[in-house]
Order: sequence, then structure tokens, then C-alpha cells
Amino acid sequence: TLSDWHYHEEEKKKGTILYQQHKEAKAHNQTLSEEIRFPKYRIHPGASYYSKSINTKQITQLLEIFNVVLPKVTTFDFTALKSEIEKLKAKEKELEELRQQSSSSLMEQLKKKKSGLKESLDELKNNLKEKLDSKELGLLLDTLLEIRVNIIEEGNDSLAEEKFESLASILEKKISENFAGETKKIEEELERLYQIQKEITYLDEIIQSKSIQ
Repeated sequence: TLSDWHYHEEEKKKGTILYQQHKEAKAHNQTLSEEIRFPKYRIHPGASYYSKSINTKQITQLLEIFNVVLPKVTTFDFTALKSEIEKLKAKEKELEELRQQSSSSLMEQLKKKKSGLKESLDELKNNLKEKLDSKELGLLLDTLLEIRVNIIEEGNDSLAEEKFESLASILEKKISENFAGETKKIEEELERLYQIQKEITYLDEIIQSKSIQ
């Protein structure tokens, strides 16, 4: 019968080496302590068992890295990528040091940077207005800085970046047409002003976050 056949098959299994090893291992397992047989696993502090909010700042930074590195190379350049990552780490360290400072100290720095930016911007306008329409130039420079701030605050805003690139190309063309031999110097000064504006924006963010806490 089927039951007899099943019984004989089970008896055959008991005679195999594998079955004996399994039996010995099972018997040995019964002699072990509860701690070993049923270990209490520790949950790693970095483990996630629920959905976490996306860090948009980090995503923006990664996009900035790839926007800087990838368009300039035909093959993937790990050295260039590493360099950009190191720059971001240095900037993050600098921001963390700023966060540790008092609000009054940050306000004083913000005041000085805004004053310095205005002086530098006015000086640049005065140097350029001899050959460029001062009203048009002032509007162009102010708009460039304003859009640059929006890009910094909003992250990877393709529309704002497109506007910025368009205005920047207009300004570069006007400078190259009217200031032969001085183009690089003027562009470097503009970049310096952009960086100051970025620092002002970061300081504003930190001061606002401190006031909320």
C-alpha cells in the first residue's frame, strides 16, 4: 500500500549519512544555551524600516557635481569628481562652523558682506559704465545676481539656470565687444561677486533657522 511504501522510504532515509548528520546536529543544538539558539539581534542605528524624507540639498549638490564634471570630459573623470566632492565637503564644514556661531556674530558678518558686495558692485558698474549704458548695465548685473540667488535657494531650477545663462552670455558679449583685453579680469570679478552673494544667502538661511529654533 501507499502507507507501507512511505514507511519504507522514511526508513531508508534514516539509514543515510545525511540523515545521521542532521540528527546529530539537532541533538547538539538542544544542548546550547538560549542566547546562542535564539540570539537577540541589535538593530543598526543607520538602518531604516520606514520611509525617510528626501534630502533635496544633497541631491542638488550631486546634480551640481555632475553638471560641473560630466560636460567637460569625454570619459568619466573620477579625479575631477573627487575634487568636486572635496570642495563640497569643505563648504559643508565651513557651514557647520557658521551654524555653531551666535546669531549676533552671524548678523555682523552678514552686514559686512552685504556692504562689501554693494561697494564692489558699484565699483564694477562705475568701471564699465564709460562704454556701456549705465542703466542697462545696472539692471543686467542686478538681475544676474538675483537669478543666481534664486538658483542657490531653489536648487536645481533649470528655468532659472536658463535665464541666468542667457543674461550672462549677453553681458559677456557686451564686455568682449567693448573691453578687449579685460574680459577675463571682469569675468573673474563677476564670479567673485557671485560667490559673495552665495555666502550672503547661506548666512541668511542659517540666521533664519536659528531664529526658528
